[in-house]
Amino acid sequence: PPGAIFEQDLTPDEQFGQVEQLLKPIAPQCLGLIEGNHDSRIRKATGYNALAVLARHLGVPCLGPDGRFRVQAGKQRYSIYATHGKTGARTYGYKVNALMRLQQICDADLYLMGHCHSPMAVSQLWQGQSGRRRKMYCVTGHYLGDATYAREACLPRTPTGHIEMMFGADGTIQATI
Repeated sequence: PPGAIFEQDLTPDEQFGQVEQLLKPIAPQCLGLIEGNHDSRIRKATGYNALAVLARHLGVPCLGPDGRFRVQAGKQRYSIYATHGKTGARTYGYKVNALMRLQQICDADLYLMGHCHSPMAVSQLWQGQSGRRRKMYCVTGHYLGDATYAREACLPRTPTGHIEMMFGADGTIQATI
């Protein structure tokens, strides 16, 4: 259960080690680590920033609650805004609305948000000053499986998994769940 560290199967050090081993193979492709609500809770309660330590171990930036990135495919450049997110959303419609609100923070081609535990991708044709373009909005997914806290809160079960993004040299973004 959340907050019950002595009821966990692994100690915090063992959990840290497992996460580090999972991320180490992909660290060279990692643009940075974004702080989530659990990281934030630990940092505020203890003064210990486990995410910053993990980022140092992996040799990647620790970005705080969000990050802005640019990637390139051929000559095409893409802007990305990523955040852990915080929505309170229980329905897919509310999660989509939360995703769409991210465009109020900054202009990007791709918006990524975690926290909602429902891998999904939505695209929207958008009219900007420089013309029309398609924007992509994604909830990045999870691997929690049958989480006790979700059942206690009567949250619907959602599929585990992640989103894979393909950036085309022609300006298209494809998301595969």
